[in-house]
Amino acid sequence: MLTTATRSRPLASPFHAASCCSQSTHANRLLNTPEKLRDYFEKLGSREELSIALHDKTLLVQDLPGRLCALGGIYNWRFMVDGELLNFEARFSYVVDLARPQPILHHHSSQIPRML
Repeated sequence: MLTTATRSRPLASPFHAASCCSQSTHANRLLNTPEKLRDYFEKLGSREELSIALHDKTLLVQDLPGRLCALGGIYNWRFMVDGELLNFEARFSYVVDLARPQPILHHHSSQIPRML
């Protein structure tokens, strides 16, 4: 089963801690300030036909000490590029602190390469 979210307006970053370090699939640089995260989400959120689908069966949740946990899995991004709807399947990992109002402390994702 896939869980899908679709956005018709720019995304915000209400879930990332101010000190978050994000290495995102569609970024060509480290996103390590609130301004860089906001710019990234505004540009990504402006893409036509943007949607994200989580491959539910790939989701792994690992409890860590305190209120920390690590999440990993695979999701599929879809959006228009030069008039063509493209799919970008990516693996992801997050470290979150559930005690914080902005729980995402670290994020990494990378596009899954096509098999050779």
